[in-house]
Amino acid sequence: MALVVGGFKCPYTKRIFRVGEKYTGEHVEEFTRKGYLEVDTSIDASDIGSMTKKEIIEYAKSKGIELDERMTKKEMIKELM
Repeated sequence: MALVVGGFKCPYTKRIFRVGEKYTGEHVEEFTRKGYLEVDTSIDASDIGSMTKKEIIEYAKSKGIELDERMTKKEMIKELM
């Protein structure tokens, strides 16, 4: 998950992102390099609960934690806590 620090229009979805919004799309690295996003490494439990399994796996990787894709969402969250 990342925080928008510079407003931009996503060239893939055509959606406009404004400063202060959360970005959870697939192109975090690209938009961070361009200066549009700042990666938010502090996520609380309520944020993790609203994430998809794919987003949880990406978040875990950013923290150096390997999760098995076959795990349930509940098991993944338990592993992160």
